[in-house]
Amino acid sequence: TAKGQVAGLTGAPLVELKKKMFEWETDVDNLPTSISLLRRALSQAQIAASHGIGWRDLVSQEVVVTEEHMVGQFSGHTGDKSPAVARLEAEHGVCVEVAARPVGLKLLINGSRSSIDSCCAEIDRLRASYWEEIEGLHLRTVQFLEQRGELSRAAATNGVKVTTEGAFVYIEGPPDSVKKCSTLIRFMCSGFHEVAVNPRCVGGLIGKGGANVRDLETSTNTYIEVDRQGFVRIYGDEESVEAAVEEVTAHVASLSEDLFGSCVEEVKV
Repeated sequence: TAKGQVAGLTGAPLVELKKKMFEWETDVDNLPTSISLLRRALSQAQIAASHGIGWRDLVSQEVVVTEEHMVGQFSGHTGDKSPAVARLEAEHGVCVEVAARPVGLKLLINGSRSSIDSCCAEIDRLRASYWEEIEGLHLRTVQFLEQRGELSRAAATNGVKVTTEGAFVYIEGPPDSVKKCSTLIRFMCSGFHEVAVNPRCVGGLIGKGGANVRDLETSTNTYIEVDRQGFVRIYGDEESVEAAVEEVTAHVASLSEDLFGSCVEEVKV
């Protein structure tokens, strides 16, 4: 089978391979080693051909990864390459073989010297980077915090990149910073309540220039959104939101009933 594969390949660099093959076939004592070398040479020749690289220009480099987030990205299902490995191959014009080690993974990168260098630079970037997806959040909460700039502030404070897609939040950056930012965002999004009040009470609740709402936000460490239809939405961690609901309800109830009547209609969780 190997002889047939060699015969099917073309190109001047393979003349030497065919000559070596004949020498190996006559060296019975070293047959196992010869077969192993031949298979490796065939693999390299095929890689070179598929990437348009001269056979003599093909080089290989081993890279060991032990970082937990790296191992997770580069581990694929049996017989399949992970999306991260496929992306490295497509973007850098290399062939990456992945093998398990007692600790971590071994990546054997095949390609030209320049393509391997660019691939290794990308791997180094990934070592210092990490991403996490936060799911299960309330869509309205994510949208409101994004509009208020709170997600951008959380990203800047922790030196990470934060993006959203619907109710999903994606964080990318150094592992420790990503974990800190993730904890903060999960905490910020852990509570949400909606209080429905009589629309006539909205102006008094908001206050001049939004002063009353800002005071409530500061005192309860929450984020409060009030619309003209009488819906008051409170965002933050669960405990703070519960405290804010009580304060909003009390504040609305304290408005002059002579002017507005009963303002608080219901509280929705």
